[in-house]
Amino acid sequence: MSGKNLSPDLLKILACPKDKAPVEQTADGNLKCSKCGKIYKVLDGIPVMLIDEEEGSDDEDSGPSGAPDDKKPPKFKPHPLLSKESRKKPRIVAKGDMPSSAPFVNIVEQNEAHKIRIVKISVLVLLVMLGAFTLYLLYAKAKKEKALQRRVDSIAMKVSECRKTIDNGEGYESAKAAFAAICHLETLRTLDWRRESEWKDREDFFKKTIADEFGIKSGHPFVLPSGPIDMVCIPQGVFQMGSTIKDRRSDEDELPQRSIIINYEFWLSRTEVTNMQFRFAYPKHIIEDWGGERLDGLLQPACMMDWHMAVSCCRFINEIETKAGRVPEGYEYRLPTEAEWEYAARAGTNTVFFWGDSFGDEGAKFANSFDLRTAQIHKWKTEKGMATKDAFIASAPAGSFKPNAFGLFDTAGNVWEWCWDWYNPRAYKELDVISPVQTQPVQADLEMRGTFDRLYSIEGTSRVIRGGSWGNLPSDCRSANRDSAVPETKNTGIGFRIALAPKIEKLTAKTDAER
Repeated sequence: MSGKNLSPDLLKILACPKDKAPVEQTADGNLKCSKCGKIYKVLDGIPVMLIDEEEGSDDEDSGPSGAPDDKKPPKFKPHPLLSKESRKKPRIVAKGDMPSSAPFVNIVEQNEAHKIRIVKISVLVLLVMLGAFTLYLLYAKAKKEKALQRRVDSIAMKVSECRKTIDNGEGYESAKAAFAAICHLETLRTLDWRRESEWKDREDFFKKTIADEFGIKSGHPFVLPSGPIDMVCIPQGVFQMGSTIKDRRSDEDELPQRSIIINYEFWLSRTEVTNMQFRFAYPKHIIEDWGGERLDGLLQPACMMDWHMAVSCCRFINEIETKAGRVPEGYEYRLPTEAEWEYAARAGTNTVFFWGDSFGDEGAKFANSFDLRTAQIHKWKTEKGMATKDAFIASAPAGSFKPNAFGLFDTAGNVWEWCWDWYNPRAYKELDVISPVQTQPVQADLEMRGTFDRLYSIEGTSRVIRGGSWGNLPSDCRSANRDSAVPETKNTGIGFRIALAPKIEKLTAKTDAER
């Protein structure tokens, strides 16, 4: 049972538990107190206190009798340096293994145990965080679903109110209420797709209501079943077309200002054609976001269509309505002429804008144009008289601003609107004053925009666009402002509105006869 040699570092920290004197290792591997001479046995590298015969005889010699007792087997007791666990449960160590109760090994084991505790605590913390995050997601989802349900219930209530209006009304009022209900139901179909079949069934009822209440009467609005589209009656009349020299923002192609006669009544859509209405002809027409701003909302004006697509949409509707016998003789659904557009946009006014001669914050009540807030976001140039903000960065849902005197929305701003005419910079000097229309293409200098907004000019033919857009300065939204674009142009700021007006060939023939 010879003990193993202990390291010098360990011998330095060991001491006799009785007199605290240092100990030294003997040749047989045991420990001996340098002061009292007591022997401490070393078993497998573990120092233990030995109560040997010498100690017992010393004790007995100190007694009164001094007679030695019978020899007893030596008793061992753990060294005070040993841990309680080592005292209670000594371990059996295989030959050649380092005993786990050795001080340095003990430190390593404690370190490993500490690492395990850290891992366990970290895992526990992660589990708690994961559980908390899961609860947060469930709460956020429930909150979102609750908010969505409130919105669905609110829109469904509006549909019910439209139904009451239909039950209590007739004619245009009922058709208009049915049109509003369809817009609400289209929104519900996107919000609550799980009940899409229910919303579609209800939508079919309102479409039938519009068809039943349809009727075109002189001087009255109506709701076009194809779309559906709310149409406003524009009476015949006379107006001042173009700009005056006093308007410093006027361009040469807006001069001279002259009196134009519109000698027929026509109908024009109350708003620019929306995405919902345009998809009646182009079901797969999708518009990507611009600068993080959405342009594909159901009630936002349709854009990213060229002149040909706008014309084909009008023809598609015209064919359906003609087959149904709902088109007046000599009329057709088409794009408005430039003269028809400005006459309807001015609505009896002769001011720069249909609400007055200045824009500013007052103009933000009537038009969605480029404002100071958008200028700060996109770092674009500004001009005097701009609105501070109009609540929209890009295009607004159709009908979000105040209408003009005819009840038309967004004739200034939101999106440019395609017109039927070819662009002629000398039109006001060359065309007749009675229902003029430019039917022949004219070569003219066109300003084009290339990559990195690089501007360049070409000579070619183009179609008229009017009204300005959400990305234009207020000066571009003037009632007299003219602009043009190549017919194949697709732009996030160009849309259109549909007109029910005399056929172009009949219009030009009538103009020639009146000359």
